[in-house]
Amino acid sequence: MAQRGAPSYRCNARGTAVASGVHLWGPAFARWWQRLDNSARSTSDVYSDPKGPQMADITRRADVVWRGSLFQGGGEFSVGSGAFASQGVTWASRTEEPGGSTSPEELVAAAHASCYAMALSNTMDEEGHPPDKLEISSVVTFAPKPGGGMMVAKSALTVRATVPGLDATGFDQLARKGEEGCPVSNALRDSVEITVDASLAT
Repeated sequence: MAQRGAPSYRCNARGTAVASGVHLWGPAFARWWQRLDNSARSTSDVYSDPKGPQMADITRRADVVWRGSLFQGGGEFSVGSGAFASQGVTWASRTEEPGGSTSPEELVAAAHASCYAMALSNTMDEEGHPPDKLEISSVVTFAPKPGGGMMVAKSALTVRATVPGLDATGFDQLARKGEEGCPVSNALRDSVEITVDASLAT
């Protein structure tokens, strides 16, 4: 039985995953979806359908406890996966020297870089050029907002790739295509400037 509110995903005649008519990530992604569907037919989270594999929304959680004012207070956040210990956050560590503490912008940078790595590696694989290695960084800028306040202004992606049989022009095209398919890029796109600096390892 379909989970309430779950989007419908299917594979078209070419094996490309589509959702509500929107092109997703190509045949390799569709094959992964099919394997997931086949291995979990009896669960409520992933379910089978005659039209092809379908999957419910994926959720992740983080929780924060904040005490005191913005400038004198501080907070601590934890992630639902337990992947790392609780971390402290303060306004000072966000806007001055980090002093060993993280910040929302650093976490956005980590999310963007890792998501782009996944999107780009899949794009390159689909185009017949699976990478040996991708080294990706994201530098996220926190800046004054016109009219007052602060804003996440920019995420500058830099990617250096080791990939056989691909020249610099071809890689640059794939790097930009991968960014267009990156879910975190697409979540940020309407409000954050995104740049891509792509090069091949020598």
